[in-house]
Amino acid sequence: MRPLCERVANVLFVFLCFVHASAEQPPVLLVSFDGFRADYLDAVATPNFIKFGRQGVRAKALVPPFPSDTFPSHYSMVTGHHPDEHGIVANVFRDPQSGDWFNFQDATSISSPKWWQIEPIWVTARRQGFRTATCFWPGSGVEIAGLRPNYWLPYDSNLPTDARIEQVIAWLQLPESQRPHFLTLYFSLVDKAGHEFGPASPQVREQIHLADQAVGSLMARLPNVDRINVIIVSDHGMAQLMPQKIIALSERLTESEAESLSKSDLAEDEQDRLLEKLQGLPHVRFYKRRELPRRLRYGANARIPSLVPILEEGATILWKKEDWDRFPMRGNHGYDNKHKSMHGIFLARGPSFRAKGTVGEISNINVYNVVSKVLGMQPLPNKGDPSVVNRIVGP
Repeated sequence: MRPLCERVANVLFVFLCFVHASAEQPPVLLVSFDGFRADYLDAVATPNFIKFGRQGVRAKALVPPFPSDTFPSHYSMVTGHHPDEHGIVANVFRDPQSGDWFNFQDATSISSPKWWQIEPIWVTARRQGFRTATCFWPGSGVEIAGLRPNYWLPYDSNLPTDARIEQVIAWLQLPESQRPHFLTLYFSLVDKAGHEFGPASPQVREQIHLADQAVGSLMARLPNVDRINVIIVSDHGMAQLMPQKIIALSERLTESEAESLSKSDLAEDEQDRLLEKLQGLPHVRFYKRRELPRRLRYGANARIPSLVPILEEGATILWKKEDWDRFPMRGNHGYDNKHKSMHGIFLARGPSFRAKGTVGEISNINVYNVVSKVLGMQPLPNKGDPSVVNRIVGP
């Protein structure tokens, strides 16, 4: 039996968490604009983003994890961990033990708690007595560690921007005893245009303009806006695909060999054989999972394919070069996170943030600790840098 003083201390800690969470404090709203490149803020007129940043803190860039894709990056922000640790190692991947596939476009395939190996912030917050609400965020509709947010919506890509904002406003107008302390809001309008037309296209410029309008509308309609801590982020940027950088696997591999590149349990001799065939292929280098550059912090999780390609910026893998004409994308991400085109945005304003502050590039795993600090939540152990919080939070 544990000593009496230890049991009393644990009970007291839980009680104090609930008392603290119920006390009046600024709510925290985390807003994501999928695919919003860091340099979009200055390449296009974005008066509402700029005004928002001048009222609080703006980072030079928010650096995503590798791979710089939607689900790994978003989940890193709400766990403080890299994909190697939290288990969402790509937008699409296979579990070597069960043979099951995780596909971000298939709601059924991602709904099992087994995929999500680290507890997200909305679960930890609930355990500490905070109420949480998510208007979309990867993983927020899944029962993780036995909990979902208090309020959540199944993902609906067709839900208009205004309706998403209205939902957040409605939650913030609930009676105090029901009102959430932590909320998320997600928009995909910029990312979709970037994929279809490329980052420098008129269509992307139009979506940046609409995203800026969304920021203006949100800030104009938030109740007691100066009593809310709002953080605006993006998960990654976007690179222009280049037809001269097509990587045609048919030039080196059979169809069955190409399909095996998605496997994470290839025998060592098979890895060596495939690497030999792929050696010298232009615009890409394939690595064994355990031999990836250490700076990527990627390769330890068994879900990662045995062979991992690192593409040149703007390159794309197709079966044949002729497939380019019917390939539906002109922009993409997922590249090495050292490329500026992969970097996203971080802006924060509210009573807990420094006014008119600027910081350099920050890793997006630090979003977790920033949210925890301004929420008043005790974070779980994570890989964030405590000094980042000190540069962002404060008078």
